Amino acid sequence: MSELSKYLEDNLKLIQFEDTDDSDENLLLKISKMIIEARNSTGITQKELSLRTNIQQATISKIESGNYNLTINMLERIAEGLGKEIIIKFE
Repeated sequence: MSELSKYLEDNLKLIQFEDTDDSDENLLLKISKMIIEARNSTGITQKELSLRTNIQQATISKIESGNYNLTINMLERIAEGLGKEIIIKFE
């Protein structure tokens, strides 16, 4: 498991993801995949997540495609909308 995968798994706690050799994949794209998986696992649509977070559905779509540089505040709102918790720690 790459260091980044381990860090995200241990610290963001949005979802679990399998070890893949995607070391070239950027952090934003990894987070977007985690959001998609968490949203799908809760069975809600982008529109429902939009309503829960007060983030436009078009923005949710951009975030999930990795084409939006989301803020920590937005990530927190998304996590809350998904019933998830974000944990960040530095070791």
